[in-house]
Amino acid sequence: MRAAEIIGKTYQVVYRIADQDTTSGTPEERYNDITGRLKKMEAATREDEFEDAGHVATSTWLVKSNKARAADLLAELRGRLTANKDLLLVAEVVKGNRAQI
Repeated sequence: MRAAEIIGKTYQVVYRIADQDTTSGTPEERYNDITGRLKKMEAATREDEFEDAGHVATSTWLVKSNKARAADLLAELRGRLTANKDLLLVAEVVKGNRAQI
């Protein structure tokens, strides 16, 4: 099923996992937690993934959710991510204001 066919808002979710252990777990544990949460969402589509110095992974996903606000979805996805070490950004994507090649 394509994301456009699912009722709800489309959100862009970006995360970046620091390459160091935190009180929330190892980089691998935190990575597995956030990707597991995203994969459970209907119409979850990974758009990009790459590595850079100081981080295990950065990834962007497009997901559908019936959450009214991006902050509500962020709270649901946060899981084991560590503030000021890892990054989690959630933004609503408006259908009328999208472009791709």
